[in-house]
Amino acid sequence: MMDSGHPTLSEELLRILPGVYFRQNAQDGFEHVSGAVAELFGLNPNDFSQGKSPLLAVLHEGDREAYQAGSAECSEQSRRFRIWHAQTGELRTIEERRKPIAASKGSPSGCEGFWINKTDHALLERRLEHAAWKELLSQITRGFAHDFNNALTGIISMGELLGAQASQGHPFREAVALLNQSSARASSLVRRLTQLLHEAPAEAGYVDARILAAEVLDLLQKTAQRHLQVKGQTPGGPLPIHTHAWALRMVLMHLLLNGIEAGANPGTLSFETTREITPPRLAPHAGKLPPPPWICFRIIDEGRGFTVTPAAFELSFTTKATRHGTGLGLLIARRFCAENAAALFFDSGPSQGTTVSLWFHEAEMDGPSTTAEAPRRLLVSATDPAHAREISALCRANGFFAVNCPNPEDVIQLLAANSDQFDALLLAGDPARFRMVLDWVRQQRLRIKTAVVAAAEEIQGADLLINSADQERIPTRLRQLLS
Repeated sequence: MMDSGHPTLSEELLRILPGVYFRQNAQDGFEHVSGAVAELFGLNPNDFSQGKSPLLAVLHEGDREAYQAGSAECSEQSRRFRIWHAQTGELRTIEERRKPIAASKGSPSGCEGFWINKTDHALLERRLEHAAWKELLSQITRGFAHDFNNALTGIISMGELLGAQASQGHPFREAVALLNQSSARASSLVRRLTQLLHEAPAEAGYVDARILAAEVLDLLQKTAQRHLQVKGQTPGGPLPIHTHAWALRMVLMHLLLNGIEAGANPGTLSFETTREITPPRLAPHAGKLPPPPWICFRIIDEGRGFTVTPAAFELSFTTKATRHGTGLGLLIARRFCAENAAALFFDSGPSQGTTVSLWFHEAEMDGPSTTAEAPRRLLVSATDPAHAREISALCRANGFFAVNCPNPEDVIQLLAANSDQFDALLLAGDPARFRMVLDWVRQQRLRIKTAVVAAAEEIQGADLLINSADQERIPTRLRQLLS
């Protein structure tokens, strides 16, 4: 690679830094390009020389004009462009961060910077755009469901009135009975839809795997394609597990929908829930196998099968077109297994179908808990930063895990991204500064307790008010609130 005497980063450091380091002179000629360009662009670093840049040959045709215009400006900037990988033909999104190199006489002698692979980010951005639209549709659906239910109420009432007036042998009696049955079924579907739309994450608890599997199978029957037969099988007796029910339902739906998409035409998709005493013969593809005995959810499809690799659980992997969803099902399943002491297994191969199994430890409903209770996590903020540090130190000394957020205006942004990481929000100082925060927590319906330390006698929107003169009792009052 080229060098004209300017100091460069060591090759040892460049090997562990993400991306490609480059340096250009004032005439846009490349003086140095690190060896990582071979992997990122598929280009030989020695092909970069003054007056010659193989980068232009791989630039996406839609970005060439903008790239050349930006390169003419020797200024600090960050931009994105797309390239076609010279060896694989893969379309990649590259982020360029550059800054000018100061010369002794003031004018820049060139520029230096990094090229970083942002393909995963660009793919996720596109998928999130479609997911955001579907999120809006779910909110609109709530309104439609409410209006439909109101219209249905009139139909149900009229049907009941007609049914009472239609005596035995009346020519309309059977038709009215069918109307009432269909109306009752429609009303039940609306209630179920409304329940699903309002369902939110909840704490982990004991779940009967049989009941949850029946709920999932009922939902699946409404989405399965007509050419595919879905069969469910569960043993008798309860199958207790300890997990997050809403998250498990989402993981099972993702895995089942993947099975439907891969299923043969026509074909059968089997969904079993079993009690196991013999461990699986394969190593888990995600999570870690818990101790026996086990409860297993098993999905078997007759599709084309596929070879499972570690890359299938990464953010960038998907076989789903953008408009058909985020394609994050396996990533979600991997995270679920890590957080819920579960193990995910795939037994698949080309033309032999796929068996997916999710294993849990069978919980002892009446036995003592073997899980140590984690410290309660607090987010602490105060109008006086020193006061916030003092309260945080007091809470930590009493067994709490406390995160200090000095600026009350930053609390909303922190909670928006990490609300599930905290058990309680503790605010101290001027209540007027916290009004917006308390209103936002209530509006978002966060599953987090709120406590305020202030001299005021009453503050609307807070779960707990602690007088500022009684600060030493904060840990005790918080335990009572969170118990």
